[in-house]
Amino acid sequence: MNVLNDILQQFRKLRCACIDASSVIVMEKAGFFSILKKAVSLYTIPAVLDEIGEVPAKVAVLPVLETGLSTDRALVKCACRQRCPVISEDKAVLSEAGCNGLPYFNALVMLHFLLFCRRTTLEEHEKYFQTLKTFVRYSPEVFAEGERIFEQVCGSLSNGL
Repeated sequence: MNVLNDILQQFRKLRCACIDASSVIVMEKAGFFSILKKAVSLYTIPAVLDEIGEVPAKVAVLPVLETGLSTDRALVKCACRQRCPVISEDKAVLSEAGCNGLPYFNALVMLHFLLFCRRTTLEEHEKYFQTLKTFVRYSPEVFAEGERIFEQVCGSLSNGL
């Protein structure tokens, strides 16, 4: 997860993202993937579809131009081509994105993004968060960073930013 002071600025600029199978599965299971698909243009690659078994509606499939790359590296390369952040639950994917200078997020941060852009209410956010917590295996540090982001989002909402 990005440890940046300007997360709200990143949220303001977020228009598209490349997403991997882990995040599709996690957000579907938590119940807010359909909301994210309406808020952001999402892209993925064919290998991710092999993992999830179908093309989710409103997710564009990008060709992989380089051969011999792992799914993780191919997704990050596509994100570089599209000039958009990466959404993943996988540390290796997030690290690869960071090494390529791309912003990156996990499902928890995307849930906070949906609150920030007023696609969910506080009550809905809490419901999705409680569901998410029942099955994700984030470290205490990831949850703590998520809490800091949530507090920033709530502060921006109360200030009307």
